[in-house]
Amino acid sequence: MHSSNSLNWLSRVPKSVGDINSPAWNADSIYCTGTVKEVVEAYSSQYKKDMENFLNARALELVGGGLLVLVLGGVPNSVTSSQTAIGKDYEILGSCLVDMANKGLISKEKVESFNLPIYYASPNEIEKLIQDNGCFSIVRMETFPGNRKHIYNSQMWTLIVRAGFEAIISNNFGSEMVEELFELYTKKHMDNVSIFSRDDVISLLHLNIVLKRKI
Repeated sequence: MHSSNSLNWLSRVPKSVGDINSPAWNADSIYCTGTVKEVVEAYSSQYKKDMENFLNARALELVGGGLLVLVLGGVPNSVTSSQTAIGKDYEILGSCLVDMANKGLISKEKVESFNLPIYYASPNEIEKLIQDNGCFSIVRMETFPGNRKHIYNSQMWTLIVRAGFEAIISNNFGSEMVEELFELYTKKHMDNVSIFSRDDVISLLHLNIVLKRKI
């Protein structure tokens, strides 16, 4: 069995990060930066539930000794998402939403409550989740840094980001703002593309994991 590049998506955005009355309210960002304890706890808790459900479902489908191959993104151990290239990119996208809100094109309150249902766990975190689940043994876990060359082409990268997030953004803000948003995003990405080549900006990890269904 094989799952490729799907396990970073959460089944839902944690309710608390969009709740103004919650200590996990994530008004200053559209993703889990890894820098605010309460936000991290909300996202990691949802990720744990989703991974538990995923592993339990796959365990029902696999015979003992069957293999499950996972390909997903992650952050290096002891690194926050805000330190990664993809984190910097989400910050650019978020700043575009703020710009549109400041122009009165979309609701500021909606921007402050908007969060992406994406979470990047560390190898240590993923390993513990698998071990705690107990249905699988880890045969192999390989990590290697991602190649961010494609992110330097702003127009091509906009198409990738739009393919991933257009539906989510439209559902939250309406489809009429999408064209202007991604035009603004392309320009701002081009203006800030040098960020991605800085030494202090870390590549997201690619994780290749082989699991065996316990008998």
